[in-house]
Amino acid sequence: MYKTLIYTILVFGLSACGSVSRLTTGDEAFEYKRYPLAVELFKDEIENTKLEDEQARKSFLLGESYRLMNQYAAAIPWYRQAFEISRNQISLEAYAGAVLRNQQYTNAKKLYAKLIEDFGAKAEWRDAMESCDAAQQWIKDQDPNQYVIRRSPLNSAQSDFSPSFYNNILVFASDRNESQGEEYHWTGQQYTDFYRSKEDRRLDELLNKINSPFNEASITFNAGLNHVVYTQCGTSDESNLEENCHLVEGKWSADLESWTDFEKLNFCQDDISYGHPTFFNDDRSIIFSSNDPNGIGQHDLWVSYKRNNGWSQPVLLPEGINTSGNEKFPVMQGDTLFFSSDGKIGMGGLDIYYSKWVQPDGWTTPVNLRPPINSGGDDFGFIWDPNFDENSTIKSRFFITSNRKGSALDDIYIFEEMVLSRVDSVIEQEPTYNIVIEGKILEHIYEIPGDPNSRKMGTRPLPGASVQIQNREEFPILIVDQTGEFTYTIEDEAAYRFLASKSDYLSNSIFVEVVLNDEEKHAGGKTYIVHIILDPIVYDTEIVMEDIFYDFDKWDIRSDAEPSLNDLADLLNNNPNIQIELSSHTDCRGLEIYNAELSQRRAESAVRYLNNLGIESKRMKAVGYGEQRPAISCECSTCSEAQHQANRRTSFTILKN
Repeated sequence: MYKTLIYTILVFGLSACGSVSRLTTGDEAFEYKRYPLAVELFKDEIENTKLEDEQARKSFLLGESYRLMNQYAAAIPWYRQAFEISRNQISLEAYAGAVLRNQQYTNAKKLYAKLIEDFGAKAEWRDAMESCDAAQQWIKDQDPNQYVIRRSPLNSAQSDFSPSFYNNILVFASDRNESQGEEYHWTGQQYTDFYRSKEDRRLDELLNKINSPFNEASITFNAGLNHVVYTQCGTSDESNLEENCHLVEGKWSADLESWTDFEKLNFCQDDISYGHPTFFNDDRSIIFSSNDPNGIGQHDLWVSYKRNNGWSQPVLLPEGINTSGNEKFPVMQGDTLFFSSDGKIGMGGLDIYYSKWVQPDGWTTPVNLRPPINSGGDDFGFIWDPNFDENSTIKSRFFITSNRKGSALDDIYIFEEMVLSRVDSVIEQEPTYNIVIEGKILEHIYEIPGDPNSRKMGTRPLPGASVQIQNREEFPILIVDQTGEFTYTIEDEAAYRFLASKSDYLSNSIFVEVVLNDEEKHAGGKTYIVHIILDPIVYDTEIVMEDIFYDFDKWDIRSDAEPSLNDLADLLNNNPNIQIELSSHTDCRGLEIYNAELSQRRAESAVRYLNNLGIESKRMKAVGYGEQRPAISCECSTCSEAQHQANRRTSFTILKN
């Protein structure tokens, strides 16, 4: 993918915005990420040096400069020269990778075989050889009449990428000459801004407020077109060579008739990069890419849920989607997640995959879209054309971004899937297929061990846990090993409940609706990925429930409080032997006796709600503490609104029998 994108918006590394004067050597230019300058300086230095070690080192860095500008074909001869002189592993590995991305699969396979022969077997080299075989077979199997492919007329001589739709208007990022900001020294081009295919007052006002002297890319709109989230990278601090990216949101105010409330998402940390957001789940959630160190790869896909007071702490998507490589550019289209990865068997660079969302938090095994959608280059940003209607000739239309052969840099491509005529009178036999459940049992890692109210830092496998499928037929109970993994093969399409348990942990379950369409049956079946997370039982410790709010001076359960109470009901149903105290607290304002009475009514309302969901009353105790047990102690007249809000809470405590 193009230099601006893959190493700013993707890898999220940015060079300093300020100019760096008097760079006179290739090493200095490379260090300051001035790659166009580094190329010119290294070429002169290689020509003028007689020392072979220096020729090899500079040749390798020259190849790296081209790679970091995503010019892999130009990098190949310099990597080859570096290896021919040095015969070292790093040069050969870089050489093989560039040849693979240039779709020279036969040569690439030979180079990876030499790596294994000379330096020992590594899993990623074996995977690369498998990718060479798979790519050649996929190219052979493709139907040349299936798609009509053309470059979008919106493309420029610079990089154009990551389209999204605002009604019937296509919005995309580009570093064309009109973009704001000074020259971006990494690439020698401008910084990236958003552009649109048609004029629109609200959209134009939005883009005028978003575009800045820094990099902006990867924008997502909610269904109502009144909430936007996008990626921004950059700073005015010229002393930093590396800058992270963050996610910014803005909202449309009908009263002001203006886009407003622009702010960084609350979970973004300064030392972690975030990018490529996409709304999903009726806009109640976003999926995005991040290099958070609590992930499993270089960049992983995470999900965050919209709360009344902002966004929840991100949760890692399952390992079936994430790999040890890079997962980026997620785009949610209905119940299907399209994303790009270089950590799976593929064509060479970033390939586009899709996975189906199985509510509430399951995902099917990702499927590679294969050529001609994928290529040896970087392919990403899949999005359907929402304004296209199927006709007798064209079945569907969608857009991707790619830097494949024939691209200027990053280009937007239009794919039209053609209706293929079938002359086949053979009666098809009923296909045979398999339905496989691949699962994993995990436990949360808390920032403060043993404190369920502290920040969730990630998950880890929970060995020794048991899992059972509950359905009409009987399934054996499985005990997971050190990896926490389990596998079931099932025969019938139906709703299945997976119940995971372990001593001293709260049991948890997930429902999966197993349904296969004809295409999946003919393809041989379907694999569902199921992750179940358990938490240790912590007795006599208050656990604060999120999003339990009441109207002023009232105790009725509001609709926005129901999801949290429904989750508590699930917990109680999964753990029929536990009893809880459900408590309500107020802040210190108002009369103490009134606060005690109000909080008691609120706690009783919550218990009644759970009782109506089938939870036995004898398992729950309602207690209103009023202002007696503040979460944050402060002098009432000096408490901030945030401290008052923290004290106005609903919680539950697991009681020891």
